[in-house]
Amino acid sequence: RLPPPPRPPPPAAAAADDTHDAISAGTEAAEEEEEDDDEEEELPSADLGDPDLRDDLQLQRHIAATRRRLRRLSRKIRTKTELLTESLTESLEEFEIPRISIPDLPKSRHELRRSPIPASFPGRVDHALLAGDRYRVFVNPSVTEVLCTTTAEALAMGKFAVIPDHPSNRFFAQFPNCLLYRNKWEFAASLNWALTHDPEPLTPELTRKFTWEAATERLVEAAAVTRREARERERLGTTRLDERIAWFHNELGKGVKGDVLRA
Repeated sequence: RLPPPPRPPPPAAAAADDTHDAISAGTEAAEEEEEDDDEEEELPSADLGDPDLRDDLQLQRHIAATRRRLRRLSRKIRTKTELLTESLTESLEEFEIPRISIPDLPKSRHELRRSPIPASFPGRVDHALLAGDRYRVFVNPSVTEVLCTTTAEALAMGKFAVIPDHPSNRFFAQFPNCLLYRNKWEFAASLNWALTHDPEPLTPELTRKFTWEAATERLVEAAAVTRREARERERLGTTRLDERIAWFHNELGKGVKGDVLRA
């Protein structure tokens, strides 16, 4: 009874074997070319009795041999790279990359009403309703409304906050449940971490940072000036300018005019 015929290799293995054979053949061809091109360079004859000339001749031969080895190595790398690139290009041509069509965004409110985007906006929600374990991740990707009260409330309630790595968000970086990201890959990783882990409980020290007392202390510390700085500001007239700016700002905020400006 005759043995069964050998089973043919799968297409991927056959393609890999063909690629390996092509690279090996290209390497052998490159080595054959090396034998023709890499002939030893003729070096000037020297009197071997002179030690200085003998050392100089040995150095020149060593440099010439190193150059030949570098040329051979460069040709091998170039040949293998070209063959590998060609093989990968042929392999990728066999696969069809699906094309995803993204619809154009509406250019006006009328277009938005005719074809609304697939999103829902639930409106304002009291943060007290978000307490508990039902919601544990807060995402705020805005880079214009940074250092938000909503982010502080989410962290104070012991939830994860996924926010961009922005200079104005650096205050939140000290909290363990704050997950900063710099690109879309880090955003996806941070969101996945938040969805698969539980937030860490806040220590009493970190909890106090969310109180009005701690916020007032930070304000005083940032606005405080030394006596020397106060004398320098008075000499330069900076204090009087600050008083005028404060008066102007206070007057703008009064009455109906202030309501219009704040709106």
